[in-house]
Amino acid sequence: MIVSYNLLKELIDFPYTPKELSEKLTYVGIEVEKVENVEKRFENVVSGKVLEVYPIEGTKLFKVKVDAGDGIVEVITAATNVKQNDIVPYAKVNSKISDGRIIKEKEFEGYCSQGMLLSYVELGLDPDTLSNDEKDGIFILPPDTPIGVGFEKLFPVEDTFLELSLLPDRADAFYVLGVARWIEILLARDEGRRANFDKFKFDLFDDANLPETPFPVEILHKEHCSFYSGRLIKDVTIKKSSYKLRKKLFSLRIRPINNIVDITNYVARMYGQPLHAFDFDKLKGKIIVRLATAEEKIKTLDEIERTLTSKNLLITDETGPIAIAGVMGGFDTAVTENTKNIFLESAYFTPSTISKSSRSLGLITDASSLFEKGVDPQFTPTASLIATKLILEEAGGLAFKDRVTDFRKPKESVKLRVSKASSLLGEEMHEEEIKKYFDIEGFNYIEKEGVFSVTPPSFRQDISIEEDLIEEIVRMRGYNEFSEKPIIAPLRSGTFEPILKFNAKLRDILLHLGLNEIVTSTLTNKEILTRFNLYEDSVIKLLNPLTEDMSLLRPTLFVGSFEVAQRNLNINVENLSLFEIGKVFFKMGNELSEEYRMSIFLKGNRIGKNPYGRNLPYDYYYLKGLIESIFEEFGISAQFVKYEQPHMHPYQTSKVIVNGNFFGYLGKINPDLLDDAYYAELKVNELFKEANLENKFSQFSLYPPVKRDIAIIVDKSVEEILVRKAIRDSNIKELKSIILFDIYEGKPLPEGKKNLAYSLEFISYDRTLQGAEVDEFIKKIEENIINKTGGTLRKNE
Repeated sequence: MIVSYNLLKELIDFPYTPKELSEKLTYVGIEVEKVENVEKRFENVVSGKVLEVYPIEGTKLFKVKVDAGDGIVEVITAATNVKQNDIVPYAKVNSKISDGRIIKEKEFEGYCSQGMLLSYVELGLDPDTLSNDEKDGIFILPPDTPIGVGFEKLFPVEDTFLELSLLPDRADAFYVLGVARWIEILLARDEGRRANFDKFKFDLFDDANLPETPFPVEILHKEHCSFYSGRLIKDVTIKKSSYKLRKKLFSLRIRPINNIVDITNYVARMYGQPLHAFDFDKLKGKIIVRLATAEEKIKTLDEIERTLTSKNLLITDETGPIAIAGVMGGFDTAVTENTKNIFLESAYFTPSTISKSSRSLGLITDASSLFEKGVDPQFTPTASLIATKLILEEAGGLAFKDRVTDFRKPKESVKLRVSKASSLLGEEMHEEEIKKYFDIEGFNYIEKEGVFSVTPPSFRQDISIEEDLIEEIVRMRGYNEFSEKPIIAPLRSGTFEPILKFNAKLRDILLHLGLNEIVTSTLTNKEILTRFNLYEDSVIKLLNPLTEDMSLLRPTLFVGSFEVAQRNLNINVENLSLFEIGKVFFKMGNELSEEYRMSIFLKGNRIGKNPYGRNLPYDYYYLKGLIESIFEEFGISAQFVKYEQPHMHPYQTSKVIVNGNFFGYLGKINPDLLDDAYYAELKVNELFKEANLENKFSQFSLYPPVKRDIAIIVDKSVEEILVRKAIRDSNIKELKSIILFDIYEGKPLPEGKKNLAYSLEFISYDRTLQGAEVDEFIKKIEENIINKTGGTLRKNE
């Protein structure tokens, strides 16, 4: 939240500089993250009234006569939005504008321009605080703006802003009045007195003797809405806000819309109570506050039709929904320039109800943010009176007494044991000291035999349990004012789960292989998964997502790895060797499951230039070698079999099989997604089950190995793994390794054939192998290959 220092000074008189105020607020738990001083970027700019506008014949220019307060001047402009009686910012001759230019008299088409009319750009104003009309052409001021006054006096362009970083439970500081109350607490502490919140006075509408609004209000679910006030205001005029209100909106950084909407936004930002105005003539029968039914629909103010569930609390009339309670109003009952009669809503909605409702729709608004944190239920009717007074001043009209349905209950007192406070804070606390702190914060309390019964102000929704009161003691004394004491407790050693120890070992292996670790979010969305054809029914959807972009639990590590790679490639980091170890989530029937996965992502060159000046890029075999290195560390033997995945290359992807079980896959990423990139993903839990984590002695032979190279001719359709399996199935115990070192197709081989060249290693643990023995091994292998694959051994010719 961002709050104006000058606006706070208008609400309450205090002696602190912005820096001092920042430190004092932070000291009591209202953290000020940044203090920003904003200065004007212009000189000698005043408000002027347009008296006449003449087009200059044969050009696109206009001659404008302007009353600048101290005389009438002529200005030449190309702006088309200036008309007679407009109030505009006028830069006098020799004035300075935001880009540093000095404005001089200048001749256009034979006419002398005595200064310049300014847009928001030349004034250096923040576009986020301006309406579309105010950003189009010359900046047009409200029609009742004083003439001849310096722009910096008309609008508080020179100010200091405090940016607050608040915890979600600090609803009492999410609006300007809330911050001003905390300044009153600071003053009370410095002056040694009780906080006086009655000093904050409100300009209220008096509706005591007025007829009641002729429109009933019914609350069907009082556990979700304990108070609802509806007020009819007839014969209003919808227009732009006056100068007085526009100035307030400027300080609050609120973008203006029209006078009615501006007032509701002003009350929310200033006093912390969201309001909503309906076009009364579009309402039928009565107001009903109820939960939505399944598949019920409403078109909201942003012109989106939304499908509702029973999580959504609605404001309805007898025809159907007119607003999503506490979140956003309905489009069909919105206030427009043709509205004559309005129905002003001020209500208290249960925080958890609004939180669930807004998040189920992925619709977080300023109103829902305030309601879900907890507004002041006792201030709700007061907010309606403040807004009504402003509406009558800005829009005219005739107001009625509000129609109220009220189920509010008095705020319950909270018990505090002095002994409990002493125990938690680590030193003896005394009743008189606690009383002093409660007085400073304006709490009402009764103390009897070491137990306080405390009733905090209604705007302190964050105080509900004993520990909350102890936290307030800490705030008032100061976090640094408690002495340090060692914790005296038995020491218990912790332990890691075996899978976490395994993950740590796996991480070390991957780092030693030269890979860089990444950590990505476990949340994703349907759009991203669909892009990679990875969205399936087994994907788990969150019931209460923060946003739609984070509404699903990831079923794979691929999406995160791909996005990290894409970001690096976008900033010209082209050589990537990444890995991640993390959880994925999926449904198996009605059960929700999770497991650890490991991913590797490669792109670019593993060696930029070798001694011969050649780049050595990553490829499928390098990735496969990394996987084999990992398996070798854990004593696992794996097979690699052709595999298909929608996001992977159709002919350069393998699945990893260990003892007949699927362990993962590796290969080249589909070039439609990214060129020359490689990816692997393994199931860590399965790897952990198969891993040999004990250091065991491996027998070695005292006798020399014998190596033989063989060439096997098979049909092109025969997969290499079948040939390798045929060699292994020959059941030769002396065969220790099989290495494929060449694949050849072409002449002089027959059409449709290929040559596979293997290096075989034989070794015995009890004797030196003889040549004749090895010949018999080769003969046995040849027979098995003929029987299993239809292949033949290629003889020396």
